[in-house]
Formats: sequence, structure tokens, C-alpha cells
Amino acid sequence: MPVHKIAEEGFVPVLISTEITFKSPLLLRDIVRVELWLSELRHASTVMSFNFFKDNNGENILVAIAKQKGIFADRYTMKPYRLKPAQREKFAKFLHPISPNSLEQELKV
Repeated sequence: MPVHKIAEEGFVPVLISTEITFKSPLLLRDIVRVELWLSELRHASTVMSFNFFKDNNGENILVAIAKQKGIFADRYTMKPYRLKPAQREKFAKFLHPISPNSLEQELKV
């Protein structure tokens, strides 16, 4: 969901922390694929999770995992903003407690 569309509803996401763990090195020339999903959604905050993959001869190798914590803030006052039920529904479709890739693997079993 684009930030400018969120802002039109009177609130904005504000990043408060980022955490990343590298599993193997990434080089400047590497092409990286990123999976992004919401792993937690509360009334006024969220956690976004990421998996970073690079191609290794046709095989996707997980090279890093990350999390970003953020709050929702009123666009004008920057005070914490509690999502209304309809707004929460828009974000809920991106909510997965585990990696969507892991979820796909579970569904195939």
C-alpha cells in the first residue's frame, strides 16, 4: 500500500527500528529478491518482516532476514494513531505470522 494513499486517510507509518541478520555476504553486483509481509499488526503499530534472497545458479539462497517496527501516527500531530476497523482490514491481508514462502511450503505438504 503506497504511503501517499495511507496519508490521504489522515495517518502515516513511522519507522522506529530496523534489525537485520545476514546469513551470507551480499556484493554490490548481486541481484536480490525481497519478500515482505506484516508479521504483527496491532491497533497503532506493526512489524514488517523481510527475507532477502540472491540467485545462485538458479537456486534462491536466503542471505538475510530483517524486521522493521513502526507505529501509525496522525499525519498532522504525529501522535500515535489507532487504526479504525476498515483501515485495519486493508493491512490485515498482508498479515502472516510466518514467512509467506514458509506458508507456501506448509500448504504443499
